[in-house]
Amino acid sequence: MRNILSYQPGSKFSGKEINEFCEDQVKNHGSHYQEAKHLYMHYTFKDSRMYELVHIQFRMYEPERVGFLRVT
Repeated sequence: MRNILSYQPGSKFSGKEINEFCEDQVKNHGSHYQEAKHLYMHYTFKDSRMYELVHIQFRMYEPERVGFLRVT
């Protein structure tokens, strides 16, 4: 399984691929456990949709996080 978080912003992934990555990381307590847990808690990905990887900073004093925007 490819690490979807290692790609550049603008890369596109299916919702199914994002969900599988998050499930794998959380279930196996992988190296990207925290990021996967955050995505799982704050986003809902539909398997048949496509999403674009973005970097988001919610507040100026918080670090950037990985997020996904729906493109189709």
